[in-house]
Amino acid sequence: MAAESLMDITDEVTGRLKQWALDVLNAIVEIFAYPFATLALVRAAAAAEAQSDLNQIRASYQTVPLDPSILAEMVMREILGIDQAATEAAMSSLDLERFKLMVLSVGEPPGLMEMVSLWRRGLITEDELDKAIVYSRVRNDWIPQLKLMAYDTMSQSDALEAAVKGVLDPAAAKELFIQAGGLADQWQTLLDTSGNAIGVQQVEELWLHGLATPEDVKRTILHSRINPTFEPLAAELYHHYLTSFQIKNIVEGGGATVEQATEWLIQTGLPADQAAAFVKAVAKGTSTKVHDISESQVLELYESHFIDQDEAKALLTHLGYDQATQTYLLEILDSKRALAALTAGVTYIKKAYIAGIVSDNDARIKLGALEVPNAAIEAYLAAWAVEKATEFKQLTAAQIGTAYKDQFISEADALGRWAAMGYSETDAAILLALHGGAAPAGSPAAAKQP
Repeated sequence: MAAESLMDITDEVTGRLKQWALDVLNAIVEIFAYPFATLALVRAAAAAEAQSDLNQIRASYQTVPLDPSILAEMVMREILGIDQAATEAAMSSLDLERFKLMVLSVGEPPGLMEMVSLWRRGLITEDELDKAIVYSRVRNDWIPQLKLMAYDTMSQSDALEAAVKGVLDPAAAKELFIQAGGLADQWQTLLDTSGNAIGVQQVEELWLHGLATPEDVKRTILHSRINPTFEPLAAELYHHYLTSFQIKNIVEGGGATVEQATEWLIQTGLPADQAAAFVKAVAKGTSTKVHDISESQVLELYESHFIDQDEAKALLTHLGYDQATQTYLLEILDSKRALAALTAGVTYIKKAYIAGIVSDNDARIKLGALEVPNAAIEAYLAAWAVEKATEFKQLTAAQIGTAYKDQFISEADALGRWAAMGYSETDAAILLALHGGAAPAGSPAAAKQP
């Protein structure tokens, strides 16, 4: 029947074209005096009329089937069933078996890097990964190389840090640096500039005590993050000046004149009028005496870094404490400071470890940098590993509702989970209704339901 319809269409179109050709020739004969312009107009008119007739014929005989590749996509997306799509594909001379093969070949897998990540984490098998790869556009020749992307190496900065801290031999660290994408000819430069220098003021303090040389000071400044423009200023940090508290003690002890003490206070940053008023009050004995301050206040000032060790010892001397007692009291506070800093550092490393940000080895290195003993490090890691393994999370109330709505859990399961979270039976029923369940009995919404 389809072949006869096609022959009828062809005969009809051919007949019409022949008639139009005769009409065109007659028109040419009639307007022979205007051959070129007239011929173009006739041809355009004939083509337009023929196209219009062809469009009408096509509209009358709508028999063109869908492309088999489109039909395969429709089956994969569950728009059509396999039998219905196969019947349509047969109109394009494709049998059922070949069409089924086409259906099996359509569609893309999830992202390959996401699948590689799932395989690395043990959530899919290697066979499942291979299947995802062959369904992608990656050639099978590259499957072994693709699997290598499941693993990573330490970063360039990690390799440098391991070499600086002596954890790895420089040659081995350099190899890992190159594997991480670093350039071999840049290794030595980066290694020489890695690591932090001690504080500039600290090395200058050592220099003043004869424990460092001017070259040590210069090298420390160069290895710091100070901009070279400010290196001359940094070199002057070894200068120290009396504090206002020390100046006060000197004036009270008769070690300086009012004029000299006023000049010293101005150098600390006080306005001239305030400096003069302060020294005048001290000289007259109206300021608070050193003996009026208590031991606890001195220690609190020292612990809060408002005064340094020398100032604290001077105050304790005025309170009648001997040198041994002074040293003992201040060492206790220094120990408390160190313990607080150590505790804060260990707590930070613990949080990063449990969150999976640092590995066992990274945690050991960072704890070692805090001078935590090896036995304590291993005890910390053992306890943290248990806490990390037993840590769990549960779905929120909204996530439970979505899971029920999408039919991942049953109604009873959803109600039970909400009850375990502390929701009353009435509130749980309302939550269920909000996510597609039946309205609670006795509610206005339930009364409207048929």
